[in-house]
Amino acid sequence: MLPWIHDLFFDFDDGFIFAQEALAARAGIAVDWDELSDSSAMAAYRTALAQDKQKCFDFRAHLSAIAEQRGELADTAWMPGALKDVFRVFLGCDGYPANPADPYRPPPTPTP
Repeated sequence: MLPWIHDLFFDFDDGFIFAQEALAARAGIAVDWDELSDSSAMAAYRTALAQDKQKCFDFRAHLSAIAEQRGELADTAWMPGALKDVFRVFLGCDGYPANPADPYRPPPTPTP
């Protein structure tokens, strides 16, 4: 179980990092904010952000289930006995925007 947790934790945002890097490269050549906001790089970033957010919540749910069962950690050889009853997780999943399709939209044009 633990290698799976390790893989999930360290792999869940690889696509998001790639999308951020591609967006940064695109931002360097965009003529203006509107062009960047409408670019395929921004669309890919918003999609990756939504996927990353979902993966974070899924990962947190898996860890919460393990914490509730505690049996998953009982046979962990490397964990000291005193720590086997302690399992607390905090992931910053709530730091994602409520709607991942909204970030980095150009500000509305003021009406005269």
